Order: sequence, then structure tokens, then C-alpha cells
Amino acid sequence: MSNEHILIGVSVRRFVAFLVLVIAIPARAQELMIPASELTAYVRMLELQGKATNTPLVYWGSSTTPRVKGLTVDSAHVWRDRFALRPRSERPERLEVNLLDAQADLVYNSGFPRISNDGAAWAGKGASGVVRGGAEARWGRLTARLYPSLVYAQNSAFPLAVGRGNSRSPYAYPWQGGIDFPQRFGAAALSFLDWGQSELRADFDYFTVGLSTENLWWGPGYRNAIIMGSAAPGFPHVDLGTGRPVRTPIGDVELRAIMGQLTRSNYFGPSAVDGKRLLNGLTLGYRPNFLPGLTLGLTRVLFQERPTRGL
Repeated sequence: MSNEHILIGVSVRRFVAFLVLVIAIPARAQELMIPASELTAYVRMLELQGKATNTPLVYWGSSTTPRVKGLTVDSAHVWRDRFALRPRSERPERLEVNLLDAQADLVYNSGFPRISNDGAAWAGKGASGVVRGGAEARWGRLTARLYPSLVYAQNSAFPLAVGRGNSRSPYAYPWQGGIDFPQRFGAAALSFLDWGQSELRADFDYFTVGLSTENLWWGPGYRNAIIMGSAAPGFPHVDLGTGRPVRTPIGDVELRAIMGQLTRSNYFGPSAVDGKRLLNGLTLGYRPNFLPGLTLGLTRVLFQERPTRGL
């Protein structure tokens, strides 16, 4: 048996074991609003119906959750038996630990890779799967969430498009050198553990600051968010700003800034390049109270190479 077959066998057993563990977790665990998930789409639909209030204006992330003084959902919504969406307390005086809803997705592509807002998962040719699960602890203003993703992809071979230059990997995006969008992630099966929607956060009334790897959703799109979405894993970043829309005499206002680090794949650019970039972003949202149904958003993102000698 080759090393590749051994790796596949071990990865499959690890994935199946984690899947069994997920199935054993109680079904009434707390919901997590991952961007582009079924739950987030449902809450956005309730917003259009007037059954969800204080929803984010521009900045959606897994830290978005129903709260006593924040996002509120009508208790009589249609899927209340499936998604409780109960508001949680602002500052629990005692330590609270809750399991979070576990999720498992399995995909089989017979010809070519096909993905759609799957986060860390990459569904290449063949069988692919991802299992997500974890827990959240809250005490006072502090929240700690561990919600990793275990990913497996068979990553079978398929015909690749030929690129223009010979210096790049044959698996790289072939039509434009500035996009890190591999056609295939190497020649072997993939299995890895990603931090997923994990975070550390402190909330101070309207203000929040966090360190996270959660996926972000910036933009009005339903399937493609324009600026940031869930078509790739989240990246390590610090965010600070308003944790929920702030009500003013002229309407609701939301402001959030982030700073994070991006890392290139192994199939983009020469291997001698460090491949790490710094990202700075800002979102501003405004919902005027004199024009119901209108939301205006502004986003700005800047990239720069990480200095080789550090910051």
C-alpha cells in the first residue's frame, strides 16, 4: 500500500470518527449564525418581513447573535421549532458554557471541483466533507468560542487548464497571475483542521472588540457578498467598533474596523516569497429612520505586503 493510500485511509477514519461524535451531540445546542448559512438566510428573510430587528447593516459574522439589547426575532416565526433564536443575556454574572450546533456536509463531484460558500471546505473531484462543532463560554463582558472545522477532500485528478507561464505551479489559476485561486490543491488527498468560527471577544454595551478567525460577510449579495464572503476560510483578524447598530436621531449607524493577516496557498507565486499580507478594512452602515427599508453601506479594504523585518 502506498503512502498516499495510507494517508487517505487514516483521514477517512478520522473524519468518520468526528462525524459520529457530531451526531452524538444533543440536537438542542445553541445556534451559530455562520455567514451564508441557512440560518443567516432565514434571519435576513425575517428582517424583510419585519420579524427581525436590530440586524447588522453591513458587518455580518458568526458573532452576530440574538441579544436582549441587540438582534431580536419575533418568537412566533415559522421555524421556531427548528431555530429557537432566543435572545441571550448581555452580561452573565456566572460562567456560562454552551454547546454549539454541530454541522456536517458531504459532497461528491464526479467531474470537476464545485464549491459555494463552504468556508474552509474545498470540494474537489471525488468525495469531500467537513464537520464543524464546538462550544462557547461567556462570563460578564467576555466571550470565548471554539468552533473548528475538520476538512477532508479526496482531491482526485481531472484535466487542468494550461497557464501562460512556466514558472508557476500547474495547479495555479491559469488565466491571471494576481489571483490565488488554485485549480487543484496538489496531487494528494487533503485533510486538515481549521480554526473555523473561533473567537475571543469583549463587549461593552454598543462597543465590541474581538480576535477571531470567523468568516465575514460584507455586502448586500445573497450568494456573493461582493467584498467578503464565505467562499474561503476566515483569516486571523482583530476587529473593533459597534457590536450592534447605534440608534441616533437620524437613524441607525454601524461602524467596524478590522486588521488581519492573509496567507497565500502553496500554488501561488514562487516558493521563496513569504506570502503573507496585511489587510485593513472599514465598514460603515447607515439606515435612515425617515426612509424605511433603505440601508446604505460603505466598505474600504487595503492590502500590503507584510514587512520582512516585522511591523
